[in-house]
Amino acid sequence: MPQAAVILAVVAAAAAKRAADQKSKLIKQEGKLAEKEARQERQAAKIEADSFKRRQSRLLASSRAFRAGSGVSAAGSPLLVDEATAAEIELGRLTLLAAGETRARRLKNFANLKKFEERENRIQGLFGGFSAGATTFMTARSSFGNQQQTTNNSGGGTGRAETTSKPGGIGGV
Repeated sequence: MPQAAVILAVVAAAAAKRAADQKSKLIKQEGKLAEKEARQERQAAKIEADSFKRRQSRLLASSRAFRAGSGVSAAGSPLLVDEATAAEIELGRLTLLAAGETRARRLKNFANLKKFEERENRIQGLFGGFSAGATTFMTARSSFGNQQQTTNNSGGGTGRAETTSKPGGIGGV
């Protein structure tokens, strides 16, 4: 019956390893999804920033055209206002890009955490599989030993518990 204990141990180890592998696969998919979302956040922020700049630049151009149509010179104060407005437009564009980058980095950090978690899970799966196999083997071996001792005791004789010495066991030759 020791072969049965080994078989049970192997089955338990394989089951634990498989469960860990499936969990690792899910964790890895979460990480890939977060990386994809990070790329999308960067793209969305760039699109939003470019759109903001175009809208604001049109407003600035419209303001210049209105002033030119009304006979106001572009020199002096209007020029300073236009320069300040252009600087504000660029600041708004950069703010939108920075906000998108912050969201993207948060997602990328989450993806990196998932990569680490997946590696740790794989390692734990190996040790967990070994541990489950060893525990199952020891439990089955102990159970087999108890069955053998009960069989030896019920065979009649002196009424004392008889144990058999096995080669390679403790104290064996």
